[in-house]
Amino acid sequence: MLRGLLIAKRLTTEFEEFQDSFIIRICGKTLVEHYSSILRKFDVKEIFLLVRDLQVEVENVPKDVRVIEDLSAVPREGTYIIVPCDVYVPTDAVSILVSYHTSTGADMTLLAAPCENAEGMPVPELDTSTGKIVDLTLQKEARPDIVWTGIAMVESQFLEPVIQDPVEGVRRAVREGAKLDKTYWSGSWCKIQNPWDLLTLAKAVLSTEAETGLYIHPKARISTRALLEPKDGPIIIDEGAVIDHDAIIRGPVYIGRRVYVGNNALIRNSTVIEQETIVGSNVDITESVVLEKCTIGRNAYLSCSVVGPEAVIEPGVVTRSLRPGHVIEHRPVRGRAVEKLGAVIGQGSRVGAYTVLSSGIFIKKRTVIEPLSKL
Repeated sequence: MLRGLLIAKRLTTEFEEFQDSFIIRICGKTLVEHYSSILRKFDVKEIFLLVRDLQVEVENVPKDVRVIEDLSAVPREGTYIIVPCDVYVPTDAVSILVSYHTSTGADMTLLAAPCENAEGMPVPELDTSTGKIVDLTLQKEARPDIVWTGIAMVESQFLEPVIQDPVEGVRRAVREGAKLDKTYWSGSWCKIQNPWDLLTLAKAVLSTEAETGLYIHPKARISTRALLEPKDGPIIIDEGAVIDHDAIIRGPVYIGRRVYVGNNALIRNSTVIEQETIVGSNVDITESVVLEKCTIGRNAYLSCSVVGPEAVIEPGVVTRSLRPGHVIEHRPVRGRAVEKLGAVIGQGSRVGAYTVLSSGIFIKKRTVIEPLSKL
């Protein structure tokens, strides 16, 4: 019997200072909902969400997922698909894992993928003659490598050690003579540790959830004078969204449920705007993630920024991003420096009118910034 085990993860201190919930939502779905719908495609009979000591908002968990606090509630027979909920992979990656594990009859199969900077990530060590896994080590250098994503198929007898300590659990399985294998996913995926990683997550989801084209919910309202341009990626407009006169939407973009986009607004370049957010007139948003129930005042400019739930960006606020050739050395996105980043604005914060935010600034949740500030 095939079962799914989703593992809720406590994220970094920066993420806890950014928003209250550890349940990550992107493009209208939490990652728990995303994986629940994927696993059901593979005839998974039961799905569990292991939360340990974390507090879970029940409304964020699908009804077909059973929340548990420890492994004692999990049946000890059958095969498990293990998925940590701080990792995103699309349906095709899970399909490859299931097909490969089923065909080889291994005790454990790890889903591996290339990573631009593998420092601190687990790397499978292989027997060159057989191609089987003989060890799992943490990469010490900041360089590209093939890493274990954390997603695996495991026979029930090896479940508990792998959940308690993934790296040591795999090593223990090797010592006990288990048949370990791996399969590769070469497409889009990402690991979410910090709020900045939501930008990477948005691009990964928009590149894998839909082909280029328009996906408009029947209950969305689009002005005849609005311009929708999906030539560079999909435009997904969810239920109840309103796109007003002369707004321009250039894909890839996701507009969530009951979002309002005002007159002459410009939304573009892998931007995600979650449910019940208000985007005022003449707002320009590019390469950004705006979470649920935010207000973006007229004439604001957001570039490469992450806005937490229920935040208020007053009119005329500008986020600066770095000029080409500059880097932010301290930004912890998989340990690598980046050339462009706007602001990270925490849950419930309020940024006063006509404030200018410097590149890479982190505003903790529920912070109030006075109008006309320069940070």
